[in-house]
Amino acid sequence: MKKFFIVLAVALLFAGCAHQARDESRDEGGYPSEPANYPEATGNPTRSAPRDVPRDTPRNAPRAEQHIEPRLEPQIEPRLEPQIEQVEETAPEIHIPPERHTQPRPANSHETNERTSRNSRVGSDSRFAYYETKFELDDEGRTTNITLAARAINGTTVAPGEIFSFNETVGSTTAERGYKEAIVFRGGEKDKNFGGGVCQVSTTLCNAANAAGMKITERHDHSLPVQYVGNDLEAATSQNGNLDFKFKNEKNHPVTIRSGVENGVIWVTVEGA
Repeated sequence: MKKFFIVLAVALLFAGCAHQARDESRDEGGYPSEPANYPEATGNPTRSAPRDVPRDTPRNAPRAEQHIEPRLEPQIEPRLEPQIEQVEETAPEIHIPPERHTQPRPANSHETNERTSRNSRVGSDSRFAYYETKFELDDEGRTTNITLAARAINGTTVAPGEIFSFNETVGSTTAERGYKEAIVFRGGEKDKNFGGGVCQVSTTLCNAANAAGMKITERHDHSLPVQYVGNDLEAATSQNGNLDFKFKNEKNHPVTIRSGVENGVIWVTVEGA
């Protein structure tokens, strides 16, 4: 009997040592020191529940609907076009120098005394008198000379009692001043000289001045017939000063000469007639 207890004690001691050695070996091998959750009935470990699901939630319970915020589209501000203020611009006043003044010729009316011929036109009213003649544009030299002489007399004002001289106003018709050679009349013969055609300007002015009531103090006919004046007055001039055209303003107010060239026409007006 005594021997039986000794054997039992040794067996229990051996079993306790074996159990301790097994626990120590688990700790040294990296296993958790806490015992696994094995069920007592089956001895098989149970699976742990997912961490995001509470253990007291039934497995077959319906999942809670997840609220999804609606995606907001970025708000794009409408592009505003710059507002342009409409400003009414007023055209600046353009000053036309005397040499380019374009005094309009009066239209036909009952207040205007007008006479026309094949190559000339004359008229007058209470404001001004005018006269125009035609010339050929094909003659370049003559066209240049007429244009320069018309520009020279344009804008000239003649005071009351003053005498106007065409030669003094136009000046010398030389090549240095831009004049060219063209046909001139000399002693009943045709010739070429600088300033040919200037007499058409003096003749046109002569008839405008006559229509304006100016007193003609000097005037000369050409040595040959001219086609541009018809039966009206001629006013031949020459560079040597022997032939000039002059008139006197006997009005009690000044008069102004306007002249221009356009499309083969030389025109002259005497304003303030």
